[in-house]
Amino acid sequence: MKRFVVEAALWLIWFPFRSVIKRLSMGVNYDIAWVVSFVFYIVSGKTRQGVYDEVRRLFGPQADTKRARRITRRSFDIYIKRQFENLLFGLFTAEQLGRMTDVEGLENIDKSLQKGNGVIMLLDHFGSFLLTI
Repeated sequence: MKRFVVEAALWLIWFPFRSVIKRLSMGVNYDIAWVVSFVFYIVSGKTRQGVYDEVRRLFGPQADTKRARRITRRSFDIYIKRQFENLLFGLFTAEQLGRMTDVEGLENIDKSLQKGNGVIMLLDHFGSFLLTI
């Protein structure tokens, strides 16, 4: 039954309300994602326990219970926010991306190439690891 409730809640957010979610700012979406992740954390008892047990195993016998619970809660938050980012990313305009990112050092590429040197470039991502820029 819990699984059905979780699946139904996700369907209600992702499909009927996604057009509304897509029109909201990223800040508001992150706030909504935080609430969704909290609900997901509360209703997903088996998953929550499994993540918690794995965190405890990773840290070993010296694992701090309070810290393991914080990490477990944060993992749910990151997961849901990543889903929101994946949903919204294709809709970003160049202007929105410009407000969200800073590109530094482009002039160094031109200088290096004019001197006949090569360049080493870093391709990084922000948000979901699936959204490599």
